[in-house]
Amino acid sequence: ESDPAFGLVNLDAYKYGMSIQISTELEEDNAVPGMLPWILEQAVSGIRRGVGAHLVTGTGSGQPNGIDNGTTISSIAVSTTPTADQLVAIQHDIASPYRQNASWLFNDATVSAIRLLKDTTNQYIWAPGLGAGVSDTLLGAPVYTDAAVETAGVSKKVGIYGDIKAGYLVRTVANIRAERSVDYAFLNDLNTWRFLSRHDGDIIDNSAFTVIKNAAS
Repeated sequence: ESDPAFGLVNLDAYKYGMSIQISTELEEDNAVPGMLPWILEQAVSGIRRGVGAHLVTGTGSGQPNGIDNGTTISSIAVSTTPTADQLVAIQHDIASPYRQNASWLFNDATVSAIRLLKDTTNQYIWAPGLGAGVSDTLLGAPVYTDAAVETAGVSKKVGIYGDIKAGYLVRTVANIRAERSVDYAFLNDLNTWRFLSRHDGDIIDNSAFTVIKNAAS
């Protein structure tokens, strides 16, 4: 028998948006295939970056509660990046069931240094993905990068390891809303596109992942 304990996590819907202004001439001169595909691509990319940064480092006040606020901490003491031994130890800071679907999340600057690490047999612990769409691996787990993750420094949270999908929940409300106005910048003969989207994210299982924090002084 077991008696699991459940908590309550409230997911809100914080609004993210961006606007793009283009001239009437640009729209007219690019009627085929049109400017809309390019505009949509820029909007989706911009909103994704804004939301993504808060999903990693958000404070939880007026914005998502970022995953780096997790309470399971792997403390390391380094001046730059984790050592190979420290990375092995970090993997055992979470329960083995979570390691089956675990991945690493680092800033790209940290990854560039980790790729040079070797084991006791002088073999690189980093393994490049051998195909399109196949992630590189570190000690057997996929590696992903995000510019919002902190880099080396005192008390910096330099990475995440674990089953992020099991430990963190993202809410997206409907699709991105796109609206066009020819009146907003009428005097400048500009057409204004506005894009709005609502998102939130929060930690649902602190046991599923660990936050790698630099404890060096």
